[in-house]
Order: sequence, then C-alpha cells, then structure tokens
Amino acid sequence: CVCVRARARVCVCAHTGVCVCVRARTRMHACARGGVAGEHLEKLYQAYSEIQKTLSRDQKPTETAATSLTQLSGELTLNESLGEEIRKQLATINANSAHLQHLSIEDARKKFKSISHAVITLATEVRGQSANTAFKHFFCPMVKQGEGDWLQVDDQLSNPYFGSEMLHCGELVRTIGLKDEGGEMRDE
Repeated sequence: CVCVRARARVCVCAHTGVCVCVRARTRMHACARGGVAGEHLEKLYQAYSEIQKTLSRDQKPTETAATSLTQLSGELTLNESLGEEIRKQLATINANSAHLQHLSIEDARKKFKSISHAVITLATEVRGQSANTAFKHFFCPMVKQGEGDWLQVDDQLSNPYFGSEMLHCGELVRTIGLKDEGGEMRDE
C-alpha cells in the first residue's frame, strides 16, 4: 500500500487496520489498494450502490446485488492484508447482506443501516486503486436512533430508508474519495 499524498510507503497497523503514512506520520483517509483486493473493493461499493438505489425506489434489493455484496465481503474478510478493523467492517457487511433480497423492504432497510455504517467506515479507510468515483455521504435525521447515514454516487439525494415517502429527506455530510488532478485521494 502506498500513500497517495506523500508517495511514501504505508504501514498498516495489524490491530486496527488503519493505514499510516511512514513519511508524513499521519493517518490516511483512504488507502488505495491495488490488485484483486482493490478490484473487489470497488465491486463491493458498486453492489452497495445498487442496493441503495433500489431501496430508494421502494424496491427490494436484487438478487445479483445482494449476492455480490455478500460474496465480495466474505472473500475480502479473509484477506489478512486488509487489517483487523477493515475485516471487521467487512464481516458486518457480510452478516447483514446475506439473503437481503428475500427480506421485506422494511427488514432490508433495517439491515441496510448496519451495512451502510460499515461501508462508510470502509470507504474512508480503503478504496481500490482504480477508484474514480466520489461518494456522497448523506444523513437523514428522521431515521430512529441517529442511524440514517448512507453513501451514494449521485448528487441528487435519494433516501434509501424512506423511499418515495421522504425521497429527498436528508443532508449532505461530506464527499469521500475524490481524486484530484495528481491522482491523490482526498475528502471534502
């Protein structure tokens, strides 16, 4: 793993899984991963995005997206190079995405809360090296217990927790994972 800001080697804490730039001695916002792990991470984010979109349209997640999310998170959980904390988030995604397509929309939305919180944490820690899409982190205050966070690619807010009932309820918290002209990952 290489720090995209300082172009230096990165150490990954085996306990937390957090990437730290050796040169700048700072915590990384998003470590870029290459190879199969990086490709699988970006496919995981795509599957998550598809589920977010279908829930916002008051539809159950598709079997393809739910199965993909479960399989990719399961495979990545076994990748010890990702670090313990990252694998913990992947395990949460895996446990909550299994058979998501068979649940009612209400139950799928409940599981989506845990999936979203894990995906948000994951997206701020690690992205695939080929990542070229920023994520918008949104929050809906109407979701009980303050658990109304989600990511989406589109600028137009599409609430997956209430769908057509409150499709545009929420606010942009931040943008995650943009690449600048030099190819460096940054938050806004």
